[in-house]
Amino acid sequence: MELLPPFSIVGIDFGGPLYTKNSDNKNYIVLFTCIVIRAVHLELVDNLTTETFLLALRRFITRRGLCSDMWSDNARTFKKSELELKHLWTIINYPMVKDFYASHKIQWCFIVEKTSWCGGLYERLIQSVKLALRKTLGKTTLSREELETLLIEIEGVLNSRPLTCFF
Repeated sequence: MELLPPFSIVGIDFGGPLYTKNSDNKNYIVLFTCIVIRAVHLELVDNLTTETFLLALRRFITRRGLCSDMWSDNARTFKKSELELKHLWTIINYPMVKDFYASHKIQWCFIVEKTSWCGGLYERLIQSVKLALRKTLGKTTLSREELETLLIEIEGVLNSRPLTCFF
């Protein structure tokens, strides 16, 4: 299996809700997609809070590497996450971390409000993920671990499609 190159410009969106066995809680999908090569990274989260999203973002960066730009819609979770990250970098006093951030500064960009077509790239990928879930599950409910495994398999299928065309 070929490894994906690092994600450079990332589009982020939420999908869901998804329900699991033996739980009344809703689960959501966080979709990270590289806007350059159209690769996908999926994370399953328990809610839409900023703290949960920031943990998913940490997992994404750990597995896929840093990106230069992040694009998302204007959801409150994303706006608050941007503010939390900016605040974090202002209170860190460790010089090596400040130098690292200065050289790898991530810029968060928001699409224009009420223009859902601007985020069409990641909205279409959410639709592909939901279609794969619907075709695979039907009306079955899975445990959280089974659902997370299925999402990783769907990520593998989506990333095995031709990502770019060479002429």
